[in-house]
Amino acid sequence: MKKTTILLIITIIASIVSILILINLKPQPPKPSIRPFSPTPLTIITPSPTPKLTPKPIEHDCSGLVDIKSITKDIIIEMRYATANTFFKRIFYPQNTCYLRKDVALSLSVIQKSLKKKGLGLKCWDCYRPFSIQKKLWEQKPDSNYVANPYNGGSRHNKGASVDITLVDYTGRELSLPTDYDDFSVKASHSYNKLTPEQINNRKILKEAMMSGHFLPIGTEWWHYDYVDYKKYGLLDISFEDMKQCFGIKK
Repeated sequence: MKKTTILLIITIIASIVSILILINLKPQPPKPSIRPFSPTPLTIITPSPTPKLTPKPIEHDCSGLVDIKSITKDIIIEMRYATANTFFKRIFYPQNTCYLRKDVALSLSVIQKSLKKKGLGLKCWDCYRPFSIQKKLWEQKPDSNYVANPYNGGSRHNKGASVDITLVDYTGRELSLPTDYDDFSVKASHSYNKLTPEQINNRKILKEAMMSGHFLPIGTEWWHYDYVDYKKYGLLDISFEDMKQCFGIKK
């Protein structure tokens, strides 16, 4: 009996060993290979510096400019930047003289003659503006809706090819228009119509007269007009003191 038990145990152990051998011989699925971690190097992107806008070449030749009074004496001149009566409340010009390119002045004189037949006339608030003054205005009001950026083309005033202008009656009295000069608000826009019928009509008369004489309006300022050929002129930076010398005016 004892011998039989031992044989049984040996048989069981042999069976277990056989099973284990068979399990180990069964093909196993391949274990996934594990690669060592290697961090991807970071690429640091340095932003390109913002390109600095520079003004176009500045001219210093005053030979192309004229005093509007040498072309017509009928246009009233009130250079507002020669006074403190502007948005900026300070004086920028040392004198009350309107200089323009000759073609611009001649076209303006034709408009004046046409309006005079209707008992009306023009008053100039600004004409040629030295480029150096443009930079000062930009420092005070850096808003390209109302002040031209001197570092992005400058102003057509700097070319002597723009006028800021209003209407007067035969006595020289200013007519009622939407706003005063340099009113940096929506009311100065040509599209603003919450005005009196008189103001709307006077704005229309001025606009039609100026456009018939080869001047173009801008949307944000009812008083500002550019000569149609302004692109053919360069920017100027001739001080008013130097302009006196150009025209042989004694100090």
